[in-house]
Amino acid sequence: MALVVGGSSGLGLASVKKLASHGMPVLAWFRERRAKQEAVLAEFQAQYPNLVLPFNGDITNADLRNQVWNSCRAAGIQFHVLLHSVARGSPGTLNPGKNEKPLSPLDFNLTFDAMALNWFYVLQELVHNDLLSPNMSNMAFSSRGSHRVLPGYAAIGMAKSALETLGKYMAVEFAAKGIRTNILEIGITDTPALSVLPNSKKLLDYVAQKHPLGRVTQAEDAANVVYLMCQPEARWINGAVIPVDGGESLI
Repeated sequence: MALVVGGSSGLGLASVKKLASHGMPVLAWFRERRAKQEAVLAEFQAQYPNLVLPFNGDITNADLRNQVWNSCRAAGIQFHVLLHSVARGSPGTLNPGKNEKPLSPLDFNLTFDAMALNWFYVLQELVHNDLLSPNMSNMAFSSRGSHRVLPGYAAIGMAKSALETLGKYMAVEFAAKGIRTNILEIGITDTPALSVLPNSKKLLDYVAQKHPLGRVTQAEDAANVVYLMCQPEARWINGAVIPVDGGESLI
């Protein structure tokens, strides 16, 4: 089974669909309001009956995570894939002008915890609860904002930079347990997470015009690479930051 954290929209949802379409059972963990939850559940049931196990809850709540791990252990579940796709970051600027949102210490702390540290906490708990299968693939999504300045992206970019460094350490320190850790650095993609940033439409248009392949990255592009990284042939890839952008980072 795969565990996709943040599996109800954007890159995470596309990855859930890709894995399920190839017959891999997926625990799709997300946090949504009731109306969105009902729509997501209906889609999963219609397209992938008995393959997607949805769970709506706060992944940053340690007590809730432990309850879920206990249930998984009782059911004999072993995770072959962990994909961290949490997009719970606070947009804002360091030096706000008129009508710009300032970033508070709380914004930084919540963003860093949800989008960086939480990945490690989840993996650590899966290890401690013996919930991982041999040759497990551990992945998280990063972005160009980890090393490029994007409008309104300061707190999220900081978290993505930390995510990439964290991933390299996880790749080394968990390797002896048969865990491969890699970061997929996704190009600019039209997702709900991007839409909250200022001038996101202009950014998408600019990248589409300049892109070597003539379009922005799509969520399905990211999901395809997630699937590739789950295959036995990818077992010697560990500790990599892999650009999944069609060459966008070259322009």
